[in-house]
Amino acid sequence: MFNKLLRRQLVKLFGDNAEKVSAELKDFLKVVSESYDHYEKDRRMLERSIEISSKEMIELNNRLKQEVEEDNKAIYQSLQESLFNLNEEQEEKKITGSDYRKLGQVAEMLKQETQKRKDAERERKKHQAHLEASQQIAHIGSWELDMPDTSTADNIKLYWSDETYRIFGFEPRSVMVTSELLFSRVHPEDLPLVREKIRKAIIESSAYELEYRLLLPDGTEKVVYEQSRLVHSRTNRANRMIGTIQDVTDRRKTREKLIKVNNEIRTLFENMQEVFFTVDMKTFELLQMSSACEKIYGYTIRDFAKNSNLWFDVILEEDKQVIYGNDATMRQGNPIVQEYRIQTKHGDIKWVESKITPTVVDGELIRIDGITSDITKRKEAEMAVRDNEQKFRSLIQNSADAILVLNADYEIVYASNSLNKITGFTPEEVLGVNVIEFGHPDEREMLLQYKQKVYSNPGVPHNIIYRRVRKDGTYIWCEGTTINLLEDDIVQGIVINFRDITQRRQYEDALKAANEDLQKTNTELDKFVYSVSHDLRAPLSSMMGVVELALTETEDGDMLTHLDMIRRSIRKLDGFIVDILEYSRNARLEVRKQQIDFHDLMRDVTENIKFMSEGLGKKKRVNVHTHISGHKEFISDKGRIAIILNNLVSNGIRYANDMADDPYVHVSVELKPEGAEIIVKDNGIGISKDKQEKVFDMFYRVSKSSVGSGLGLYLVREATAKLGGHITLDSTPGIGSSFTVRIPNLQNH
Repeated sequence: MFNKLLRRQLVKLFGDNAEKVSAELKDFLKVVSESYDHYEKDRRMLERSIEISSKEMIELNNRLKQEVEEDNKAIYQSLQESLFNLNEEQEEKKITGSDYRKLGQVAEMLKQETQKRKDAERERKKHQAHLEASQQIAHIGSWELDMPDTSTADNIKLYWSDETYRIFGFEPRSVMVTSELLFSRVHPEDLPLVREKIRKAIIESSAYELEYRLLLPDGTEKVVYEQSRLVHSRTNRANRMIGTIQDVTDRRKTREKLIKVNNEIRTLFENMQEVFFTVDMKTFELLQMSSACEKIYGYTIRDFAKNSNLWFDVILEEDKQVIYGNDATMRQGNPIVQEYRIQTKHGDIKWVESKITPTVVDGELIRIDGITSDITKRKEAEMAVRDNEQKFRSLIQNSADAILVLNADYEIVYASNSLNKITGFTPEEVLGVNVIEFGHPDEREMLLQYKQKVYSNPGVPHNIIYRRVRKDGTYIWCEGTTINLLEDDIVQGIVINFRDITQRRQYEDALKAANEDLQKTNTELDKFVYSVSHDLRAPLSSMMGVVELALTETEDGDMLTHLDMIRRSIRKLDGFIVDILEYSRNARLEVRKQQIDFHDLMRDVTENIKFMSEGLGKKKRVNVHTHISGHKEFISDKGRIAIILNNLVSNGIRYANDMADDPYVHVSVELKPEGAEIIVKDNGIGISKDKQEKVFDMFYRVSKSSVGSGLGLYLVREATAKLGGHITLDSTPGIGSSFTVRIPNLQNH
């Protein structure tokens, strides 16, 4: 069982008992025996190798070399394929023949290409993040689909960018993209067109552009613009389609609004009474002109386009010097305003005013923009004023009213001829006499007080009714107006204008009796107006209900327009009736003292007018701001204050300036123990100075195009007066208006 050499050693050591060693020693000897076996095996192999001839050694070496070479070729081929897969351009640099031994070079190239791939991947991720952010900002998504071999657009493989998911109403990568998912979000009315476009693009391998609507589950409707491009393989077969989709909802709305505004501007341009024109001064070509030219000149736009000098030819010969005189000023770049007469195509003579703004570049006049207005009526009015001045001088001498001029001592220094007709005294007979001497003795004290009042208030007219003696000793009733113009450089005197009202006084006594009957009649009339107004509002409410119902049951554009016109007319008539009712109440009812909470009042006002901007067709919503401060305890008539606030705020909205960036009406209420100051300010179109005193008149409207009944500001003034207050107006055209109402606190009355 043991190695032969080991057994011989054991026999020498133990003799015949060599086989009877202990079990523990046997295990050890087994290990030693195995060592001996390995030793002998190695020795034999060594001996054998020594015996191998040189020829065998060469064959063995060649065989090993061939195996190594084949292994290296396989490794080299694998490296080349990896390098080619990473970069197809390496095909041109492929190492052939015995160069496979340059494995280090190939490995280095592989290392470099791998690094390029890593760098490119980092750059790609950076560009991808940039692209996704750009798409989200611009609301432009991208998509890609594999071109199928079938002729159907169903079940095609789709890829969406994150923004495309958002456009279709999904969280990015939250759902699997399929054609049916895409079609499920297309508006039902546009779905057939979209399906056909995609189907045709797939069948014909063609690109397409398309604008269609999406309808999301929450009812949101979007408008998207989609376009695609084809990607071809090396065999020039279209194997992929890529495209973009953009949410153009806001752009579509903006475009529709812009078209509407342009149409409105065009309508305004075509219906203005003034002629707008633009001329290229290099070629004298008429660039544009409004159709009002036919109203003013009688000639059409085409006539002016054919004859560039037509505008000058129609000017009267004697007025052409106005044009010559302003030419140099205009060529220096200064705006000019000129008035002259023209002869129309029909032979009429008209006055026109032309306002021209030149455009000068490098000292050369290249363009003019202008407005020409017909001012014939204004000129006629001016000439009428001049005629009236002459007539006035004549009237002073021939007027039925007597005119006196007094010096600082109240002595008569001038008397008109009409004095003789009224009093019997000639002008010469009264010169140098103190005017009080002609008064009734019983009224002397009153006349002296009146004289002091005139002295104390220069430039202010003062009215008086008094008795005056005639030359025959009888007395007549006179009504006069006196104004102190002692400081006037031209007059330098006190002017008195008086007339005989004796007959009128007699009539007044008779009228006083009749007035009581008239007052009774007015009361009955107020009741009648109140009753009729209520009877009219009931059918109007019914009509409004029918119109509102009809608006919900039709989608016809023309019908909707007509119904909206009817609705506006009903609202206008109802507003007029409400104004009549408020006028009736204000005229009939006594002032009712109540605790006033302006916060509640303003909440009611803003609630009443919250849809007024849209109802009037305003381009921008008019914002109403409120500021209330001061003393809390305020007693007045709640109904009349509501009339004041409602009418002033609605007036600010009605005449808001559509060109303002932020149209507003600001209501400021400052409460004090003695009363309230209400300021309603807006940035609307404003009111010119010559119309500001008239706006409080009943039924007065600034122009025919003005909306409203013409009662609003009249009611404001009347209600303010009923409360013992007063109202003032400060307005500038193009900037806005400010109404200030001061009302006493009736707690103190």
